[in-house]
Amino acid sequence: MTAAADPLRALRDLLAAEPGVWLLGTRAADGMRTRPVRVFADEGDADLVVLTGARSRKAAELELWPEFTLAGPVAGGWLAAEGSARVVRDAAPVAAWVARHAPGVHAGEVCALVLAPARARRWSVSSGSPFDNTVATLLP
Repeated sequence: MTAAADPLRALRDLLAAEPGVWLLGTRAADGMRTRPVRVFADEGDADLVVLTGARSRKAAELELWPEFTLAGPVAGGWLAAEGSARVVRDAAPVAAWVARHAPGVHAGEVCALVLAPARARRWSVSSGSPFDNTVATLLP
């Protein structure tokens, strides 16, 4: 199946490639939090990975409320994806992700946020007018 025929893979490839840094929204006890993150995707894996400090607030928030939003610019518009997340603290998979995506970082101080997009939309912006855009659903 090609990436064009598999919307989840096409979305994963887009999120991992452009721009590579996205805004991650998570739920917190006092409301929502948003921060920039670098998103990685491995060939053959439908999930996305964010490496973060093992004691980060985003990891703690996703352990309590395992829902996320990723948003950012793409060519000609904007993309937003939502879904479920899990925090991986097991040494072997974290060390493998660190070796591939962040060589030189001490894996013992890192955990992985594994993001599984379930919904995604892309807004194509044609001009500065608030009503001059189109919305495409990439994942239902």
